[in-house]
Amino acid sequence: MAHLLRGTAFITGAGSGIGAGVAHKFIRNGISKLALVDINSSNLQKVSESLKQTSPHVELLIASLNVTNEAQVNNAVQKVATNFGRVDIGVNCAGVGDSGKPTHQSSLRDWQRAVDINQTGVWLSQRALVQQMLTQTSCGTRRGRGVIVNVCSSLGISASATGMSFPAYVSSKHGVMGLTKMVDAKYYASSGIRINAICPGYVKSLLAASIAVS
Repeated sequence: MAHLLRGTAFITGAGSGIGAGVAHKFIRNGISKLALVDINSSNLQKVSESLKQTSPHVELLIASLNVTNEAQVNNAVQKVATNFGRVDIGVNCAGVGDSGKPTHQSSLRDWQRAVDINQTGVWLSQRALVQQMLTQTSCGTRRGRGVIVNVCSSLGISASATGMSFPAYVSSKHGVMGLTKMVDAKYYASSGIRINAICPGYVKSLLAASIAVS
């Protein structure tokens, strides 16, 4: 079967969960150059070793950084472009949960952490990716100048079926949906950059565990 994907990819939150899963699927479906980004360097190393076992010839770039740090994010994207020539696909998976407490019991610190990582982190990564992709030539109708996928959440479009309250997490994911659907997806389409969001349900991961979902 022909490979479904081509080119280079940049994945935040690649050290575990959905991000790590995306990395494995990418190399199995044609991505030969892959940049892995996560705040946890130990997890990144484990994922990179696993990827190398699956595909010994894959080219990897590893960047341990905080997605809320503007300079670190910008530098990471530029490093990928310098080493790989371009960035064809960006997947923003980095995220955290919150305490699960209702608003009247939540702290400002809880709120800011979720919004900073889940929403501002996505925006910083998306901005850096768009800035790079705008400098690239188009690779045709399907790929264009580049593709960005923001990993949102089912809680970004509907209420929790468990009845639990995640005010910071849910608000941040609604923000990602707004940025993607109502703003950047439309604005950059004419420039050959495709931006989408996906909204997975509960996935067995470190993030799900952090918001006390079994």
